[in-house]
Amino acid sequence: MKLKNDFINKILGMRNESLNNPVFTLERYNQTIELINDAKLKSNSRRNDQEISLLKTYDALNLGNQDKLVKKSKDLKIHQLNIMLPSMKFMM
Repeated sequence: MKLKNDFINKILGMRNESLNNPVFTLERYNQTIELINDAKLKSNSRRNDQEISLLKTYDALNLGNQDKLVKKSKDLKIHQLNIMLPSMKFMM
């Protein structure tokens, strides 16, 4: 159990706010969903580079009256749904 906790702490210690970082704090998770929803409302020509990048990688789906962040699959042949969740360590 100690090794598992050490591993988790090292991973979380390396986190940053980069769009490429798969570790989401609750704040970053909610902010990303909001950015995606706002970008969806804009026309293609009005989206900035960050919004375009987010829309290529993620989508926000409303499941059970709550928005969830979903990572898009790069392989069009595989139909897979990757629901992203914020790190539980940051929710406490």
